[in-house]
Amino acid sequence: MHSGNRNTVEAKNNNLGSTYWEALFQSMQHMKNTEIVDLRGNNLGYQGGSSILKCLAPGLIYLNLSKNNIGSKAMTHLTSWF
Repeated sequence: MHSGNRNTVEAKNNNLGSTYWEALFQSMQHMKNTEIVDLRGNNLGYQGGSSILKCLAPGLIYLNLSKNNIGSKAMTHLTSWF
């Protein structure tokens, strides 16, 4: 998706299951210019929260993973990425 002058991935409140978030994250690996990712409310869990690290673009400026039950361990990995 494209939002104004920012490249955006927005899939909020879809309650993605593992099959869908795995496919989304695989696609995101090819999106090297993504600056905004909003995946709130998808119940990604620990595995999804950890797996997203493999596909975040280096120029990311905003990431919303609220309401995903990713847990403190995955959150620690995510914050260290930034």
